[in-house]
Order: sequence, then C-alpha cells, then structure tokens
Amino acid sequence: MATITSLGINYGQVVDNLPSLAEVVTLLTLLNLTKTHIYDTNPQVLSAFPNSGIKVIVIVPNEMIPSLKDPQQALQWDLTNITGITAGNEVFTGGNNPLLMSSLVEAMTNIHDSLTCLGLASCIHISSANLLSLLDDPVRVSLDYALFDPNPGMGDPDSRLHCDNMLYVQVNAVVVWIGKLGFGDVEVRVSETGWPSKGDLHEVETTVENAKTYNKN
Repeated sequence: MATITSLGINYGQVVDNLPSLAEVVTLLTLLNLTKTHIYDTNPQVLSAFPNSGIKVIVIVPNEMIPSLKDPQQALQWDLTNITGITAGNEVFTGGNNPLLMSSLVEAMTNIHDSLTCLGLASCIHISSANLLSLLDDPVRVSLDYALFDPNPGMGDPDSRLHCDNMLYVQVNAVVVWIGKLGFGDVEVRVSETGWPSKGDLHEVETTVENAKTYNKN
C-alpha cells in the first residue's frame, strides 16, 4: 500500500502581499510541512530555511536549461543548490520552445553526472515538472472524477485497474508509458498536485470551493 512519508508546499513569489520569510518558515513549521519547492535560487529565500527542519527543492529556471548542456556549467550550478533540483518548469507545455525541449534531457543528465562527481546523487535528486494535461481528456472527464468526489470511476483495459479519480489514472499512465519505453523499474512519485482557485481553466472549475474540495479529498 502506498504511504505518504512527507508533505510539502510550493512557495511561489510572483504575487503581492507576500509574508516575510520568517513568517513563511513559521507558517510551514506550524503546518508540519517538511519540504518546500521554490521556483529559483534566491539566496535570501535559501538562507531562511537552514536549521528549520524544512528541506528545499529548487527549480532550474527554464532560461538556464540550454547553458546546462555544458557539463562544467551544470557542475557549477549544482554547487549552489540543495536537497532536490527540478530542471525547468513545464518545458513541454510552456511556450513550445524547441531549444528548451531539445536541451532538457541533456541538461538533466549533466546535472545528475555533476551530482555523482560530488558524491551527492543519492541525496539530491533531479527531475522535471510537466503538466499532465498532456494525458487528460477534458470533454469526457467529469468534475467529480477530477476532484476525488463520489463517482462511478473508469476502467483501464490495459492494466485492468478501475480508478475513481483522475490523479491515480495519471500516475498509472506514466507508469505504463515509461514501462513501454523500457524503464519499468523506475519508481514513480507524485511531486506536485493541487487545484487552482483562479487561472486559465473554465470559470466554473477554478473556484476556491473546488480547490478546498480537491485538497481535502
């Protein structure tokens, strides 16, 4: 049976009325969160978390991906970051940039190789976040199915699994496809999930109430 060993939250800063760094650390501690995911390598943010018991996962900004095709650049970047590294953010859905898409795997390989050279590959992991809307069918998927609310569910004829929510189907789709590519022994972990209260989906879906329902369920 799958278990949750830790819980974290994304810490975005492209908003207004941000609390101070000290208040952020205090809030995460009070919520018993053990990890946070930041979208750059802001030194002030990184310096706020040591000795807090909260581990930090950082994102390599999209604009840096092409330069990290150079192994020395990848090594130098690794020396400044901690815990976990996400190479780029939604590279395959964030603007359709051919240079970014063609550079991503090589950049990730170089970052991993530099971590190996430093003896850190076993404790600092490299990944890349992608929107799983790449797999979804918004026409035939019900809102209840997406929100984990009661629904009849759907069956997968290939895996013979019957799932009552979209998140499990997304995970299953990733497992199946990387298996077909010859990587069936790779462990799949959910690093981010959530529901928007405002954004680019249909107005009926992006509500505070739906966000509460998803996160509660």
